Amino acid sequence: MTLAYVRACGGDIVGWERRWRQLARQIDGPPPYPGFAPFGMGDADRFSGREALVAELMAQVRQRHVVGVFGPSGSGKSSLLYAGLAAGMSDTRVAVSTPTEWLSVGVNDVDLVMVDKFEELFLHITDRREREAFVAALLGGEHRVVLAARADFLGRCLAIPALADALHDAKVLVGPMAEEDLRSAIEEPAHAAGLRIEPEMRDAALAEARGRAGAAPLLSRAMRETWRRRERGSLTLAGYRCGGGVVGAALATAECTYVGLSHRERMVARAVLMRLVRTGDHAGGSCFRAALDEVLSVGRSSETARVITVLAAARVVVVGQDWIEPAHEGIVRSWPRLREWIVQDRELLSLHRDLTVAAAHWESTGRDTTALYRGRCLAATRELVRRDDWGVVSTRSEREFVLASHDRERTGSRPPHWCGERSRALGRALVTMAAAASVAAAWRRFASEHGASPARRRCFRQPVRRAHTGGRTERIPGA
Repeated sequence: MTLAYVRACGGDIVGWERRWRQLARQIDGPPPYPGFAPFGMGDADRFSGREALVAELMAQVRQRHVVGVFGPSGSGKSSLLYAGLAAGMSDTRVAVSTPTEWLSVGVNDVDLVMVDKFEELFLHITDRREREAFVAALLGGEHRVVLAARADFLGRCLAIPALADALHDAKVLVGPMAEEDLRSAIEEPAHAAGLRIEPEMRDAALAEARGRAGAAPLLSRAMRETWRRRERGSLTLAGYRCGGGVVGAALATAECTYVGLSHRERMVARAVLMRLVRTGDHAGGSCFRAALDEVLSVGRSSETARVITVLAAARVVVVGQDWIEPAHEGIVRSWPRLREWIVQDRELLSLHRDLTVAAAHWESTGRDTTALYRGRCLAATRELVRRDDWGVVSTRSEREFVLASHDRERTGSRPPHWCGERSRALGRALVTMAAAASVAAAWRRFASEHGASPARRRCFRQPVRRAHTGGRTERIPGA
């Protein structure tokens, strides 16, 4: 409610949110749910639902020098490292850092180094030799190493020879939480804080979080807002709905993240999100899991990759090993800004999706010209190309496909001069050949109908000379 008033008055949304959260902490004490922040090393008593994964990771670390943790954005990798692994190895000297922190301060005199957000190595270090030198320094000591990265960076990690060797059979994959894990993540922190939970509230939260790869932080945010609205030590369904639930958490972070982007980044974010929407018969749209390579090729790839990283960190989208999708169906169905985009671009969305499929088919056939657009299909693309943001919302393949289609249309309707002369000469030759064939066929029919002998029929094919004697004309046989 506070943020709604601040937004209506044109105030600083981020600043006001920080102020009222600080005030809430002073009044209420530490909440049992961290919200979008990961569980820390001091939160082991509240970290629930990942016990089996923590046990698997600890077993891997005790057996191997290097272990990699990979999973979609929002799957809880950081919490697994801090509140799971680090807290469970209290007898071990542990250091936690990110690649950028390691570069600035380094890590010494520890038994275990945990490098969170390892994808920063590829996002902030562009030189291949620098990345390899970083990896060599990280793996070169006596300490054990655990690194956590988004699943879509697994291939890039394995492209570094030293990491590929070290991570062979030493990877822990973090997937979506099963329903029992989600139930535990809802109930156990509340019980540890001495709170009761209404079964109806728990069921509502499970229904909204079930089956979502990045549901953990959204669920934690929803439960934190429910805790702020608790009634006499109980987390109620009314409090959950008043706080917005999982869907409300998704909508709040989507709007705040979008507002915080620059004008250019907003254009890119819109292009990315519209790739993750499919329209149907109903007024809105539905979530769509798109190929990550396709979305990364939109506009300028480096710019798009940065915006995707921002959206993933804010839990607006979830990025897997080779896919990307909205973090929750509610973002597509209930976020007013995105719904407005869908209504505005409904026809263009369908047209653009058809173009994407056609361009992919064109590429798969080795850019065969027969796969290009023509006629009515080509004319329909002009509305897309005339858009001011065409260079941002389209991929390079789509732009080249449209250009090639237009080139083919132009050369097909007005051929070069030499090509026209050649065609006309060929046409005249074909007409002459057809006339000759027709005459020959007529002679053969005439000979057949008059019963001419083979010898006589041969005469019809031979030149004939005639002699004029008086008023008569006579054939000279054999002439």
